[in-house]
Amino acid sequence: MSSQHNWIAVIGFPIEHSLSPSLYEAAFVSMKKQGVCFPVLVSPDNLYQTVELFRKNKPRGFSVTMPHKEKIIAYLDKLSPMAEKIGAVNCVVCSQGLLIGHNTDAPAFINSLRDSLGSPLLGKKILLLGAGGVARACYYSLINEGADVSVVARNTTKIDWIKALDWNQLKNESSSWEVIVDCTSLGQGGDCIDLNWFPDLECVMSLTYHQDNALLMNARNKNYKTINGLDMFVLQGAHALSLWMGHPIAHHVISAMKQSLVNQLKSSS
Repeated sequence: MSSQHNWIAVIGFPIEHSLSPSLYEAAFVSMKKQGVCFPVLVSPDNLYQTVELFRKNKPRGFSVTMPHKEKIIAYLDKLSPMAEKIGAVNCVVCSQGLLIGHNTDAPAFINSLRDSLGSPLLGKKILLLGAGGVARACYYSLINEGADVSVVARNTTKIDWIKALDWNQLKNESSSWEVIVDCTSLGQGGDCIDLNWFPDLECVMSLTYHQDNALLMNARNKNYKTINGLDMFVLQGAHALSLWMGHPIAHHVISAMKQSLVNQLKSSS
């Protein structure tokens, strides 16, 4: 493929659910540039081989989704300061033969949450459901804002970056959380909790963007503020695209990315 061609990829396992190709291709159309995004199914056993294939074929870069955001770090040449501090990568830039890992989830998440709440996060008591790569990004960005953050995980013995609560502890530990963020891969964190446990709750956010889940529906029925992952997904994609293209992405392009996503979600519902 020509070096002048804007080709990128998104890797994950599974990958068929990802709307990243539509998101980026809408951006290329809006920017009046030729470009394509390939979805690539990559099992954990094939991660290293895939990374080396990208190194050889020189795309502008690629997005990284679950379950590779942490393990891919071992195969990269360099990390941005943010990605290094978080310990998770969702965007890789291919530059001058080097593979450089970035994390665009963190700024996208915090901008989406802060804009939706319309109030500072300083001192806010926030519970993250899940402890994977995206949860690490959320935790890092919230701590930087001065929030009081707790993390709950299904298997705390596997979590080495924070002392996480066990799901069974929630009922007795939950008296003061004001915001719940579901960071689980399929938006199923709400399956194990009862919102009645949280008397100070104000807002529930899920990072999934494909569809409503039980947690968001229950929160809406109780008149809590709800936020889905649509804006975060668009913002992380726009930030990644700016790293690949080497320039900021214009507002009208970001709007086109979001509208494309909304249209695709409507057509598939």
